[in-house]
Amino acid sequence: MKNDLRTVKTRRAINSAFMELLEEVGFSKLNVRMMIERAEINRSTFYLHYLDKYDLLEKFEASILSGITSIAEEAPIEYITRHSHDEQSLSLYAGKMTEYLLANGKAFSLLMSEKGDPAFIHKISEAVSNIWDKNQVPRQLSVSPDYTKAALIGSITYLISQWVKNGFDLTKEEFSAMILTFTHSILETVLAE
Repeated sequence: MKNDLRTVKTRRAINSAFMELLEEVGFSKLNVRMMIERAEINRSTFYLHYLDKYDLLEKFEASILSGITSIAEEAPIEYITRHSHDEQSLSLYAGKMTEYLLANGKAFSLLMSEKGDPAFIHKISEAVSNIWDKNQVPRQLSVSPDYTKAALIGSITYLISQWVKNGFDLTKEEFSAMILTFTHSILETVLAE
C-alpha cells in the first residue's frame, strides 16, 4: 500500500512537471533532465515509470482520452439508431462531456497548442470513432454511415478544438447547447424514417 501511494505521488509530480514544462518550453524542447529536476526525483525513478518523454506523452494523453472514452460509451445510442428523441439523455451526455473538458481544461489547452501534440485532436476523434464502431452505429441512415460518422465526429471535435483555442469562452451550458444543436441538425438530416 505504501509503495502504491509513493507511485501515485511520483507520477503526480512527474505529470505536474510535464505540464509546467509543456507550457514553458513546449514538448519538442523539453527533456528528461528538465522533468526530473522539476519533479525533484532522480533519473532512475523517472525510468521506472516511463521509457522516455514520448512514452510519458503517450501515457498522459491516454489518461485524458480514457475519460473521453468512458463518457462517449455513455452516449445515448438509441437516439441515433432508433430515431428516438430523448433530448434529456442527449443533454445529460453533452453536459458530462463539457464538464470533463472544463475539469481538464489546462491539459486540453496544452496538448492542443503549438507547444503540445499536433495529433491530439485526431486522437480524440479516433477515441470517439472507436466507440461508434464498437456500438455498430448507425443502421437506419439516408446517407453512408461512414460519412455520417465523419460529419458528426468531425464537427464535434472541431467545436471542442475551437472552444479550447478560445480559452473556454462559452459556459458549459452554452457549449453543450451548441453541441446539441449541431448534433441534432446532422442527425435530423441523415436519419431515415
